[in-house]
Parts: sequence; structure tokens; C-alpha cells
Amino acid sequence: MSGAALCAALTELGFDGEDPLDADALEWPFQYEEARPLLAWICSCLRPSNVLSPSHLAQYEQLVEEGRLLEGEDLDSAFDSISAFSRKKDNQEAVFGSEETILDIREAKLAYRAEVFDLQKQLARQQAQFDLLAGQASTLIQGRRARVTAMSAVSGQLISLDEQLSSRNLEMNAVLGRITATTQELAHYHSGDDESIYLAYSDFHPYVVGDLACTKELNRWFSKQFEKGPFRLVAEEGKSKCSWVSLDDITNGVIRGEKVLSLLENSRLFPKKCRLLYLSNSRAFNCEIPEPLEIRICSAEISYCLFISHLANQLARQQFLKIACQLERKNIASAYSLLRVIESELQSYLSSVNTRLGHCTSLIQAATEVREQGAIDDRDTFLHAVRDLLCVHSNVQATMPTYMSAHALVQQISALQSDLLSLQSELESTLPADRKRCINELCTLIQTVEQLLFASSTTAEPILTPWPLMRALDDMENANAQVEVSVEEVTKARTQKIKIFENRAHEVGRERQIFVDFFSNPERLKNQVRELTSRVKALQE
Repeated sequence: MSGAALCAALTELGFDGEDPLDADALEWPFQYEEARPLLAWICSCLRPSNVLSPSHLAQYEQLVEEGRLLEGEDLDSAFDSISAFSRKKDNQEAVFGSEETILDIREAKLAYRAEVFDLQKQLARQQAQFDLLAGQASTLIQGRRARVTAMSAVSGQLISLDEQLSSRNLEMNAVLGRITATTQELAHYHSGDDESIYLAYSDFHPYVVGDLACTKELNRWFSKQFEKGPFRLVAEEGKSKCSWVSLDDITNGVIRGEKVLSLLENSRLFPKKCRLLYLSNSRAFNCEIPEPLEIRICSAEISYCLFISHLANQLARQQFLKIACQLERKNIASAYSLLRVIESELQSYLSSVNTRLGHCTSLIQAATEVREQGAIDDRDTFLHAVRDLLCVHSNVQATMPTYMSAHALVQQISALQSDLLSLQSELESTLPADRKRCINELCTLIQTVEQLLFASSTTAEPILTPWPLMRALDDMENANAQVEVSVEEVTKARTQKIKIFENRAHEVGRERQIFVDFFSNPERLKNQVRELTSRVKALQE
């Protein structure tokens, strides 16, 4: 020891005053061997906790002047009123249970150190678990963002598909309007109200033009062969002696709704009628018409019959095309209704996906939310330290200090554990059943769609691509597995937190020791608080 050590101790206690102490001026007492141990003991024992400060001295002088300083029996009775300093054994046993020795204090100190070491290990382990949970939460958030992006892409495709269906619907309505108008005209014609010849087809304009050209060519040929030249007399004589089947009669019969079989039968019988007509008239004109002229008439009749047959075939083709258009309209209508059903199923699938995302979000919020907080006494350092540890674990940042009671902490942890168990049971039971049911319904619907689309002979076979749907279902299963793992880890972390508060007897002993330190050794209590605060700050950093 030297004067410098004594000067440093006095400076720490605040006895330097306005002028700084001179270490060289305090070296002379240490020259004596008898005084050196005493000075060393004074330098080692001088602490702010066992030295009166100027404020304490002023307060002491004030109490002496006012006559309120306790001495003698008054001081003894005041000490007896405090249970921690009572001389009566029964009162001390009410507080401590028995008189504590130095050995008991040392054993308790070692136990407290071991407990602090265990708590530090638990804190480090929980910090590692918290880091792991934070990483898994970030992974879940990234997966959710990817699913939202995929759903937005699917929604965009559905919107474009809806627009295309709307445009096709408008086109289909226009076609149905034209078909309805044509059907009304045909119904009016077949009703027999009008005796005029029906030749207008709004949907078969090229065939109508071809029919008009055929009719014009046929009329020109008749006028050339039978109204002029040597065959004029033969035609007039034949018309006067036999019944003649005209082109207008055949056309009217076909357009008025006669069946195709009757039309073909008439086309087969028409050459026979022409041959009979020729035989009946050949006798009357055999002597007058030479043989080459007869051959020309037969060839003309044959070409006439062939031309009439071609016209009948054209009309039959129109009827078949009409039937094909009706079948096509039915197929398009069924395909449109099928697309609407698929759209409704996709909407239900999207709603189920949104529901599962809401469940995942609620799980994340339940794992990171602190619900109940309540104010306690500022002098309760133990619960304050527990609150700080929980705040560090849950990463709660508040604008002003908040405090919790032990009962509130236990209730909060129990509530979170029950919520997690219920959500975990729901994940294990309800959601897989819903997913399987949705998959079965979609498979059944796809099979029905394939049967309906492949059954049509007039439309192209569609190429179904269910791979995006299966990929989305696989992503949903992976997300459910990750959520289950996260729930299990959060449940384990909460269980470990609950174990901290199970040893109630140890907590009572700690509260008793804090109470004793508050009255007898407040400096040690302050040092413990500072040490815990520094450790918490170091862990936060």
C-alpha cells in the first residue's frame, strides 16, 4: 500500500473536495511499520456502501437537531418491529425459518451461482431456438410470397380466359340469333301459310348462289332446246298428252320439308318417267323424226335427268349441313357450360388456398404475439429480470417499459400452448381431409370433362394439362409440412418456458433473499441487477 492507493480510495468516496488530493503528501504515514497494516485495512474496506456521504451526514445532523434520532431502547424496539432484524427467535423463524450461519450462506451462494449458470445455459439454448424459429419464419414468409405470386399469375390467366370466354359468348350469341331467325323463317315456311317458294338461307349463302346459278342454267337450256328449234313441236305435243314433272315442283317439294329418302326416290323414278314419255311420243313422231334426231333427244333427256339429280344432291347437302350446324351449336353450348363449371371449381380451390394461408398467418402471429401485460412494483427486480428475458426472447420493442406479473406470464404461456395444440390438431385432421376431398372432386370433374369433350365427333379433341394443378397441390402439402414442424418447435419452446416457473419453492426463497438484501445489503442487490442488465444487453447485441 502507498499514498497513491489511499488517495484513490478517498477520491472514489468523494473526499477530494475542490482541490485534488496530493498522493506524495500522504506517503509519510506508510513509513511506520505499525501503521501500515491499519492503513492497508482502511484502504481495502473503504466502500461507498459503508461510508457516510455528505448528504447522510447532513441528514444525521438534522435528525439530531430535531430530536428524532433513535437511541437505546427506542432503537431496539424499532429493530424489533422489522421482522428481518428482530431479536426474538419466533419472529425470525417466521421470516427465515431458522438462524442462518455463514456455512448456510455460502452454500446458498454456491447454489445461486449454479442456478445462474443453468439459467445462462437455458438462455443461450432458447436464444439459439429463437434464431432457428426466426429463420423458419422467414422461410415461411418467402414461401407465402411465392404462393401469392403463383396465385396472382393464375388469377391473371383466369381473367384472360374469362375475357376470351366473354368474346366467344358474344360471338355465340350472334350465331344463335341468326340461327333463331332462320328457324323462325323455316317454321313459317313449313306451316303452309305462304305458298311461295322458299329459297333464302342466311347461313348458306354460297349454296343459295349456286342453286340460283343452276336454276338459271337449267331454264336457259330448256328455252334453247324446247322453245326454239325442231324440238318445240315435240315438247308441245308431249305436254298435251302426258303429265310433265317440272323443276319447280321438285324444288318446292324438297324445300317444303320432304325427307331425303323421298327426294332420292323421285330422282330415281324421274328417268323412268322420261323414258315412258319418250316411248309414248315416239310412235306419233316416228315417221317424221329421223334417227339421229331421236338420239339427240335421248341424250338431252339423260343430261336433264343428271342435272336434276345434281340439284337434288345439292339440296340434300344443304339439309345435312343444317343438321351439322345444329349439332355444332349444341356441342359449343355444352363446352361453354363445362368451362363455367371449371371456373367455379377453380374459384373454390382459390378460396380454400386463401383459407389455408390465413391459418398459416394466424399461426405465425400466435407464435410471436404477447397478449397480457400488467404493471407491478418497481422494486420487484426478479420479475423485472424475467420480463426482460421474455422480451429479449420474443423480440418485443416498446416505447416505454412494460411489466408483467408471474401469474400473467403463466396464463399467457398456457393460452398460447392451448391455441397451438388446437391449431395443430386442425392441421392434422381437418385440412388433410379437405385437401383429399378437393383432389377427388377435381379428378372426377376432369374425367367428366374428358368424356364430354371426346364424345363429340364434330369438334377437335382438347388437350388437358392438369400439371399446374398438381404442382400447386404439391406446394400446398410442402407448406403444411413446414407449418407442422414450426408448430412443434414453438410448442417445445413454450414448454421449456413453463418449466422455468414450475419450481415455486425456489422462487419463494429468491424473493425472501431479495427482501433481506433490500434491508440489510442493498449494495449486493444493486450489483446483481447491474450484472443481469449487462448480460441482457450483451445478449441483445
